[in-house]
Amino acid sequence: ASLRGMKQALGDRHPNVAAILGNLGNLHKEMGNYDQAYNIYQEVLGIETLHLGLTHPEVSVTLHNIATIESSRGRYGDAINLYK
Repeated sequence: ASLRGMKQALGDRHPNVAAILGNLGNLHKEMGNYDQAYNIYQEVLGIETLHLGLTHPEVSVTLHNIATIESSRGRYGDAINLYK
C-alpha cells in the first residue's frame, strides 16, 4: 500500500519511490528471494541514476546490494565488477 500510494502521488520515477523500493529489495534479499531483489534493485538503480547520476553515494549503495546478490548466487566475477 505504501509503494502503491507513493507511485500514485509522486510518479513511478520519484526518489521517494526508489527509497521504498530499496527497502522492499532489502527484505527480499534477506528472505533469499534473489531474483525479486535483483529486479527491484535494478529499478532503484534506474531511478537513482536518473536523478542523482552514476557517482552519487546512494547509487553506490544500490550497486553494493546488487553485488551482494550476485555473490550469494555464486557469480563472484559479476560481484567483483560491481564492487569496483
